[in-house]
Amino acid sequence: MAKLERGQKVYYKDWTDNDKIYPAKVIHCKYRYVIIDVLINELSNKWERWEVNIEDCKPTDDFDIVRPLGAWLGEMIQYKEGVKA
Repeated sequence: MAKLERGQKVYYKDWTDNDKIYPAKVIHCKYRYVIIDVLINELSNKWERWEVNIEDCKPTDDFDIVRPLGAWLGEMIQYKEGVKA
């Protein structure tokens, strides 16, 4: 079982959506479940909060979560150099 902490960046593998992988940020960690903010649509910067199984989350350092214009645009994902979205 992966050890996850608040604010950590993860990839979430959604087995209900043909194993689609979503970038996400950990909000709260429980024993078997984790509450994450998932980036649903990068073009419209749409985030949703989900409670998911901790086994479906993989810790990563492939991206950073930034606020380019303060709170006006909200949080956005900035992939590190050499990483494909």
